[in-house]
Amino acid sequence: MDPQTDNLKEWVESAAQGDRQAFTRIYDHLSDKLFAFVIGRVDQRETALDVLQDIFIDLWLALPRFTFRSTRQFYAFVFLLARRRLAKHYRQRQGWLEFSDRYIKENYELPDPQLKLLLSAVNKLSDKLQDVIQCRYFMGLSLEETAAYLGIGLSAVKLRQRRAVYKLRKLLQSNE
Repeated sequence: MDPQTDNLKEWVESAAQGDRQAFTRIYDHLSDKLFAFVIGRVDQRETALDVLQDIFIDLWLALPRFTFRSTRQFYAFVFLLARRRLAKHYRQRQGWLEFSDRYIKENYELPDPQLKLLLSAVNKLSDKLQDVIQCRYFMGLSLEETAAYLGIGLSAVKLRQRRAVYKLRKLLQSNE
């Protein structure tokens, strides 16, 4: 078990009481994973940072009303806040990012030319399958964390991952 995950309940309960240092620990624990989730859904790195900041503001405001039951439930709660914040962003901006050449050039240096082909194939998957691929491979979440983030069961994550990988393999083979 991850020592940070072991302390998560304590941090959440302390942050809910206004402990800024505990909230900083929560931020440090979640920020990279949430950023990876957000950056795949907005058009620029700066926008992703703004959305990420808003997610953590929402979390800070919501924690006093939150009751920690499990790590899985907390991740699901945070992911729900992230999805709501992204939905609000989309309503305001009316935009959705495809992994385009412009996006890739502005945000990442791709070490492998095959990665561009892979990202293009991922964009052809359904939203549900894209979410699983992004959580598992782009964010580096475990199966359990992915289930919590997406608010679905572990068996659903496994099934969606298998389907996504199968469809990606087919798409990539057809491009050869």
